[in-house]
Amino acid sequence: MLKIKKLSKSFENLEVLRELSFNVNEKDFISIVGPSGCGKTVLLKIISGLENPTKGEVVINKGVNPIIIWQDFRLLPWRTVYENVLLPLEEKEIRDKNKKVSDLLKFIGLEEFKDYYIHQLSGGMQQRVALARALITEPKLLLLDEPFSNIEWRKTQEFYEELKRIQEKKKLTVIQITHDIPNTLKYSDKIIVLSQRPARIKAVFSNIKNNEEMQKRILNLLEPDEEVI
Repeated sequence: MLKIKKLSKSFENLEVLRELSFNVNEKDFISIVGPSGCGKTVLLKIISGLENPTKGEVVINKGVNPIIIWQDFRLLPWRTVYENVLLPLEEKEIRDKNKKVSDLLKFIGLEEFKDYYIHQLSGGMQQRVALARALITEPKLLLLDEPFSNIEWRKTQEFYEELKRIQEKKKLTVIQITHDIPNTLKYSDKIIVLSQRPARIKAVFSNIKNNEEMQKRILNLLEPDEEVI
């Protein structure tokens, strides 16, 4: 689905990413971890097409349509839940837009909140709205920028379970950047560990679930300032 080939990124004299290479397969759940400020969000922007690499390339299959859910959700407070989810479709010629939004809100569990405004919702509910707005465009690749950092820690596992349900139902590929190491170890198919800036790939791990020895190796690779919650 996606290949990153010797990708590097610099901003004037600041080198952020250095020769990253990895592959992403369909329906993977990939977590990218590394120290704060090492360039993880920049990498997501490059994958989505919002930034260009300085060197290297991103090779992505036709029709994949990657979309990012940002850490702060970026919802519009003057619009209702329904109107926020409808937004990406408003300028498109698509039949039954309203039915499509209504069906998705029901699938996500937001049907009874469709007329609420954003300030009336908890952080967890806002996260669901952001997810619904992303899914309305039917992407095949979902990019998550610290997706659960604004949610109470005790509820993050519940949201990971919900995300995995949605991934399986919609046949999505997911790439997330995160500092939530325990849930990363539990739910990821592959973990990519980045170094301090300029970020390089320190290691790539697969077959992680229920593999205590491999999980210990991942923890040992993390930098001292990596947040483990």
